[in-house]
Amino acid sequence: MQNNKTIVKNVYQSNYRDLMEKYIFKIIYSYVIDIVEKVAENMTVAQKHKDFIAHFYTLALLALIHEWVQNDLKEDPKKIVQQVATLVQGAFKNDLEKYAK
Repeated sequence: MQNNKTIVKNVYQSNYRDLMEKYIFKIIYSYVIDIVEKVAENMTVAQKHKDFIAHFYTLALLALIHEWVQNDLKEDPKKIVQQVATLVQGAFKNDLEKYAK
């Protein structure tokens, strides 16, 4: 996204923003659900709860991306990823344990 800053900003300011966000959502969700499933391997958690956790974190990440674009993609994405990684360290496990049977 940072390499195509002009295109990304134009799409975000156009009628096609929804399409772009849906596309990004699908990509992020696929990674997040994979992590949630892996963390939940030895737990008994209903699929609807795993899906909800993945959905919740995907929306949070999508909001961060939106804010990053709105701020002209200035912040180093590596720093954002590092902050998110610190924040969610162990969070999936804790969230899944709340739903475990």
